[in-house]
Amino acid sequence: AKTIAAIYGDYQRRLKDANAFDFDDLLMQAVLLLQSSPDVLQKYQNRYQYLHIDEFQDTNYPQYLLVRLLAQKHGNIFVIGDDAQSIYSWRGADWRNILNFEKDWPGARVIFLEENYRSTKTILAAANSLIGYNALQKKKNLWTDNGEGVRIAMTFADTERHEARTIAEEIMRLGRREKNSPKDIAVLYRTNAQSRALEEALLEHSLPYIIIGGIKFFQRKEIKDIVSYLRFLQNPSDYLSLRRIINLPPRGIGKIAFLSYVSGQKKASGAKEALAIEKFERLAATLRRESQKLAPSKFIKALLQKVRYREYLDDGSEKAGERWENVQEL
Repeated sequence: AKTIAAIYGDYQRRLKDANAFDFDDLLMQAVLLLQSSPDVLQKYQNRYQYLHIDEFQDTNYPQYLLVRLLAQKHGNIFVIGDDAQSIYSWRGADWRNILNFEKDWPGARVIFLEENYRSTKTILAAANSLIGYNALQKKKNLWTDNGEGVRIAMTFADTERHEARTIAEEIMRLGRREKNSPKDIAVLYRTNAQSRALEEALLEHSLPYIIIGGIKFFQRKEIKDIVSYLRFLQNPSDYLSLRRIINLPPRGIGKIAFLSYVSGQKKASGAKEALAIEKFERLAATLRRESQKLAPSKFIKALLQKVRYREYLDDGSEKAGERWENVQEL
C-alpha cells in the first residue's frame, strides 16, 4: 500500500498528460466532476430525472455517490436488490448501500418480493436458515407454492479431483439405481477453468458429456498451444504440433519457411527466417533436455517462461486473464 501511495500521484499526472482515463476513472472522475461543477451537476440532474438501479447491493462507493448526486434534486430513485446476494465485494461492492437506503431517502417505500417461483420449499427452508445468521440484514421470509422437493445432499471434497470424482460417481449411481440417462443430468460450475477436473473424471468413467456455453477444456486454444509444445518435444516428427507452435509466439517464420523446413530444405527460406528457425531449434533442444529432468508440472512452468507465453496471451483484453487461468489450471 505504501509503494502504491508513493507512485499514485505520478501515475495520475501521467494519465492527465496523456489525456487518458483508466477504468476506475470512468466512475471516480465522473463523481469528482459532479461534486466540483454545480452547473454540470444541474444539467445531468435535469436530464436524468428518474433513476432505476438493479442489483443495488453490488454497487461500490463511487457508484453510490454518483447515484446520490444525480437523484438528490428530484428524489425519483427506484432500486432493486437483495442484501443476502452480494457477490462483488472483491471489486469494491458494499452491500451496506442497500441497508442504508432508507436512511438516505427517508420517504422511501419498501416492497418485499418474498415469493420464490423457482425453488422448492426444502431449498427455501435451508436458505432462510442460513441467511438468519447474518448480523446485519433486511429481515425477510422467502416462501413458495412449489412442493417440498427432494432433500438436500451435501458432500465435502478435499481436492478438486475428489470433487470431480464424487460428481462422476453420483452420475453413475443415478444411472444405475434411478435409471437416469446422462442427458438428464447437468453439472454447474463457477469458472471455465473448473471444467478440466470434471472433464477428466467424466472421461475416466466413460460418461459422455457436452459443454454448454463454452469450449471443452482441452479444445481451448491456449491449452492446445501448450499441449502441442509437449507433443512436439516428445515426438519431433509430430509435424501437426510443430505447425501450430513454430511461430507461436510469433518468431517471423512464415508458411513457406515452415514448409521448406519440414521438407529438409532449410536454405529455401530467407536469411531472417533461417535465423529464426535456428533459434527455434536451439529452444526446442533446450526444452527437450529439461523435459527429461523436471516433473511435468515444473517443466510446463519452465516452458511457459522460456517461450514467454504469458506475455503472448496478455493482449489487454478481458479474456487474457481467463486464458492464463486456464493455463495455470493445466
